[in-house]
This record gives sequence, structure tokens and C-alpha cells, in this order.
Amino acid sequence: MNKNKLISTTAIALAIALLGGTSAFAEKAVPGDMLYGVKVFVNEPTAGVFAFSKIAQTKWKERLVERRLEEAQKVVSGDALDESTRIILEEKIKTQIDDFNENLIELKEDEDEDESEDLSEINIRLQASLRAHQGVLERVLGETNISDDTRVETEKLVSVLKESKNRVKDDHEGLELELGANEQDTLLSSSASANHESALGKQTAAENVLNSVKLLYQKEKINLSANIQSQIDGKLALVETALQEGKALIVSSDYVDAFNKFQLVISGANSTRLLVLSNVIKGNIEDDMDDDDDEEIEDDEDDIDDDELNDDDGDDDEDEDEEDDDGEFELED
Repeated sequence: MNKNKLISTTAIALAIALLGGTSAFAEKAVPGDMLYGVKVFVNEPTAGVFAFSKIAQTKWKERLVERRLEEAQKVVSGDALDESTRIILEEKIKTQIDDFNENLIELKEDEDEDESEDLSEINIRLQASLRAHQGVLERVLGETNISDDTRVETEKLVSVLKESKNRVKDDHEGLELELGANEQDTLLSSSASANHESALGKQTAAENVLNSVKLLYQKEKINLSANIQSQIDGKLALVETALQEGKALIVSSDYVDAFNKFQLVISGANSTRLLVLSNVIKGNIEDDMDDDDDEEIEDDEDDIDDDELNDDDGDDDEDEDEEDDDGEFELED
């Protein structure tokens, strides 16, 4: 269980303690169940009260989207997804992603917020969750033991998840571009000594992000297939090379180029984080599913590999071309 989910579980437990037994039973409800209203209109708002800081509120918004995805997975796995249930899930997923993005923007703009967690990491966790659930639902669509009605509605839901995933990705890229542009303007208008300090600061930021991804990978490596491990190892090698190139640029006093190289390191490390998290979450979902059959599926067929992360739509291809204009290596999705 990730840290964010643990925190939200604690908040839900506190809410249940305050609200009593009916609230506890409601936690297992999905759209269409009698107690679903208690879950979303009583339990969740009560638990949200315990999110005191803006960053805690943003994490809670992220967790609400994940709860809707978990409900969708449960309904589809139970071959019970009808049109009315799908519409409820779609509306809630879209609305709660909007709430998440609004909180993320407010957090970015709040200069008084003293929390240090990277906004990119919060966004990437949600991207990973959307990708993972989309992947598992697509796998379910490949099975023959679901009804035609569930299949039709699941296909529509998968389409919405893909659209939502791309929205979250685009919002993340917009935030990153805005932050990068502001930093670049400051860099270009500063003295050589100030540029040196800015490049060193960006180096530290890049090293911190890269190290956090390495720690995540080492922690989760046992849960990843050989295919995904190979992709991650390759991406990390490229990022490490870029980091060393950035350090060499500082030595040669090319501070602006060094700054840009370290920004590329951060982007590449975050791309790797997304690859790790997507597959870890996907594995957790599959472990939790109550499959009726024991058919074993090959790891490589189940993986969300790097090609899948890139295979969204034409707009993503355009974004990728823009990110890789330097031609040195491809790290962005």
C-alpha cells in the first residue's frame, strides 16, 4: 500500500469511527448499491476534513479518483456494469479529476505553502493509476466470460479513462512548461554567478528526483517483470548519462545548457517513475481481483511497457516530437 493510500485509509477509519457501523458497511458499496450515497456523500467528505494542508487536500482528491477507479474495476469484474452505473462513474471521475487539477494549480501558485513534495510526483501517481486501471479493463475486454452489455459499457468506460489520462498528462505538461519557462526567463536575465547558482540548484533538484526514482525502483523491482526491468534499466542509464553531461557543462561554464540538461534529467526520471508505478499498480489490481479461473497470463502480455505509455493519440505524438527536438535521447512519454 502506497503512503498516500495509507493516509487516506486512516482518514476513512477516523470517519467511520465517528459515523458508526453503517458507514463501515458503506465502504464496500459501488454505484447502484443502497449505501453508495453514504460512502460518497458522508464518509468521503468527513474523511476529507482531516486533510488540513493544501498538499494533503490534493492527495485526497487524487485518492478520490482512485476510489472511483477501484469501484469501476469491481463492477466490471463482477460482470455488472450497466449504462446507469457507467454514467455515474464517468461523471464522478471527470468531476474529481477537475477538482484534483484545481487543487494542484492552487498549490503551485501558493507561495506560502511550505510543503516540499514535488507536484509532478503527485500528478504522476494519478497518471499511473489511470493507466493501470485502463490496462486491466482492456485485459478484461479480451476475456470471454463477460456479458455483451458489460463489454459494451466497459469499452465506453475505457475510452473515458484514456481521455482522462491524457487530460491529466496534458495538465502536468502545462504546469511543467510554465515552471520551466519562468525559470528560464530568470536564468537568461541573470549574471554569470547567478546562473551558476541556478544551474547548481537545478542539478541538486535533478539528483533528488533521480534518486527518489531509483529508491522506488529498488523497492518495487521484485514486483516487476524482466521485460519492464530491462526498459527501466535502459531509461535510467540514459538519465544518468544526461546527468553527467550536465555536470560537465557546469565545469565548462555553460550554465544555461547545463540547466536545460538537468531539466531533461528530471523529465526522464519522472517518465521512469510513471513506468514503474503503472506496472506496480496494475499488478496490485490484478492481485486483488477475484478471478474465477486460474489461467496464468504471461508477464510480457500484462505489462504496461514503454511503447504503451507512448501510444495514446496523435496529440501525444506531437508533444513527444517537441520534447525530443534535441535528438539526444528520448525519455518523454
